[in-house]
Amino acid sequence: MAKQRLDVKGLTIQVHPNDYISLTDIARSAEGRKPADLITKWLQNQKTLLFLETWESVHNPDFKVAQMGDFRLKAVSERFSVTPKKYIEETGAIGIESKAGRYGGTYAHIEIAIAFAYWMDPVFQVYFLKEFNRLKSQDLIARQAEWTLEKILNNSRENYQLTESLQKMIEQKKKT
Repeated sequence: MAKQRLDVKGLTIQVHPNDYISLTDIARSAEGRKPADLITKWLQNQKTLLFLETWESVHNPDFKVAQMGDFRLKAVSERFSVTPKKYIEETGAIGIESKAGRYGGTYAHIEIAIAFAYWMDPVFQVYFLKEFNRLKSQDLIARQAEWTLEKILNNSRENYQLTESLQKMIEQKKKT
């Protein structure tokens, strides 16, 4: 599946094939604030860090729990700059991806993106979920159509092969 986009209240949000959602795009819903600053502020929130620690512990066998404890302590310090990249590097997190550059940004697993959207604006989160579910149902319909078409083609091939076999049997019977 190619990159997809969600349109939520006039905002375009990128969705990667593995259902990682652009937090950078979601953060753009807060006008006048830099997305990177909002993501950093979210990562300094103790409830966010507890959520991320729990999510990673459930989904990531290589998550560095001890380092997460250290990261949480540093995150509350005013002098420590919290970035998604630091979080990923220090903890081995897989739920968030961060890339610098022209086509970069911060992306997160759908469950984490939902938590971020709620932190940003609970009303926005409702519309975000509605749009994401619509996109997923379209994907499901497309996959079902592909499966049905494949079954029809396979059945047609099988019927053709069966017809050929029957014709050969009839021809052989006629010869004997």
